[in-house]
Amino acid sequence: MRNIGWGIIGCGDVADRKAGVAFNDTPGSRLVAVMRRDEAAAKRFAAKHGAQLATTDAASVIEHPEVDIVYVATPPALHLEYALQVAAAGKGCLVEKPAGRSLEELTRMRDVFHTASLPLYVSYYRRHLPRYLKVKEIVESGVLGEISTVTYLMSKPAKAKVWTLDVAASGGGHFYFTLPAGRCAMSYLGMLPRTWSVYRLQPVMVS
Repeated sequence: MRNIGWGIIGCGDVADRKAGVAFNDTPGSRLVAVMRRDEAAAKRFAAKHGAQLATTDAASVIEHPEVDIVYVATPPALHLEYALQVAAAGKGCLVEKPAGRSLEELTRMRDVFHTASLPLYVSYYRRHLPRYLKVKEIVESGVLGEISTVTYLMSKPAKAKVWTLDVAASGGGHFYFTLPAGRCAMSYLGMLPRTWSVYRLQPVMVS
């Protein structure tokens, strides 16, 4: 059996630091094709991570004969559109979090892949990191007793990326964009719905 071929739509910073490396380092997996609106950036990404194809056309990635599954790592506003194209091509899809901007988008995405009997995943990977596995081990051991409440506080300056500050593009600004990772971790640790998630984002000046 040949290695699973991956395509990436939206090969930006996150894909460069994480998926671009992982797709080639994981046994039985390889990166085949990447897409980005900036052609030069797409070519640099492909050269760095060994992809055969660098393009500005998402369809070229989705329809590539050696691509079995597509990772959609664009701003959330485009997740549903690209995911549905992937489903129409009969391929699996990994969507970056947050997977959509609304319950309606998420429900439609889920239903389409379910009807087509195709795999659909959301990029919740933190539960596999050593520190989370250790915390889960401690919680499940009972050494902390019964945990009744967890307060999860994250405080950091807001990033000045235009699309993350755009509610239409991100689904809800920084709060909506960063919340899923924390709630996923708490859910994995068995701490929902007993968790209060609090985010404090410091304002920044954007010229």
